[in-house]
Amino acid sequence: MQATTCTRCAEAFKDNQVTYHCSHNCTYCADCTKTLDSICQNCGETLVQVRQ
Repeated sequence: MQATTCTRCAEAFKDNQVTYHCSHNCTYCADCTKTLDSICQNCGETLVQVRQ
């Protein structure tokens, strides 16, 4: 099941929006990923780009 909102700011994702995920499936929008320097705030893992 895909996330529908950003883990950090709760922005609702649109279809085909680029999102970023860690291996624990935390999901972030592009703006939050940039702010976090591509590091998950929950587990410290690198965030990778995925198309929603």
